[in-house]
Amino acid sequence: MVMIEMPIDEELDKDLQSYEERFNDIKMQLSDLRKAGKDTFFADTKMLNFVSLVKLARVTYDPSDVAKVKRLIDDVVHEIEIAKHGEPIAQALLLISQANEKISKDDISGAKADYNVLSSVYRTLPPEEKNLIVEACGVIREKLVQHAK
Repeated sequence: MVMIEMPIDEELDKDLQSYEERFNDIKMQLSDLRKAGKDTFFADTKMLNFVSLVKLARVTYDPSDVAKVKRLIDDVVHEIEIAKHGEPIAQALLLISQANEKISKDDISGAKADYNVLSSVYRTLPPEEKNLIVEACGVIREKLVQHAK
């Protein structure tokens, strides 16, 4: 019997190893969220494909297969954020409220931190939801700029 040795791409193998470690961390996060009573159905469902995608990537060492593993991890992380904080628009509205409250109490560093998180959440919103909160975001930004002077 002839054995054909498969070439191993060390860099892609390292990436896959780090994704597997991240996968294990995500499993623990999901467990904690379930124990806290959060709905993790969508994240759990997406996680079902992980093992098969990693096996495929380890056989082919095709960068596109490794990219699929990374995308899956990113999708699951996004679902975890939704499970933790709710839908992005609800999270954005909460952050706007918190930032305004902190500004009124002169907690500018706390308001800046909320605004930075709000900026990240804002980028994920669909255009119609962005239109709902863009004015409030602008007001917070102006208040932060005024306090910086």
